[in-house]
Amino acid sequence: MKSIIKFLLVFTVIIVFIVYSCENKSAKTNDKGGIIVKLADETNVDTTLNIDLKAVQVKYKSDNNTEEYWYELTTKDSIYNLRKLQGDSPITIAKDELDVGKISQLRLLLGENNTIVIAEDTIDVEVPFDYIDGTSINISDSIIASKNLEILLNVDIKSSISGNEDGLFSLKPVVKIIGINVL
Repeated sequence: MKSIIKFLLVFTVIIVFIVYSCENKSAKTNDKGGIIVKLADETNVDTTLNIDLKAVQVKYKSDNNTEEYWYELTTKDSIYNLRKLQGDSPITIAKDELDVGKISQLRLLLGENNTIVIAEDTIDVEVPFDYIDGTSINISDSIIASKNLEILLNVDIKSSISGNEDGLFSLKPVVKIIGINVL
């Protein structure tokens, strides 16, 4: 009789352990949320600006980490004609899945193939050295389990482009967040 009681006790402990382990694993799989970064143009200008977007990064700290770090989102590396985004629906430029946590900054990294179109002439636009590491935007938001954080950005074309008397243009992107939604 004692051996049966010992067996049932051990068996019960093992079953409780297995059930508890399964519950913890299923809870951990839901500790992720999505982030979607979209680009729109709400400046309504006649200037065509093509930006060579290489990467979108977020300064991020998961709830499981003690330190913040830059995380590169899965980005659609492409040249975007900002004028074509006027009045259209925003275009998704990056999306990813992250552990639940906090985002404090968002950064756009541009390549070397940025151009402006003036009187049907396509002119190269230089990104100054100060902007090589990207254009950062402060943000204070959270990645929520099983939800998507959608961030809508606008590049102000007029404020981003400057030219000099030699006909050279530089691009210092002025990027603003025009919407944040949790979906």
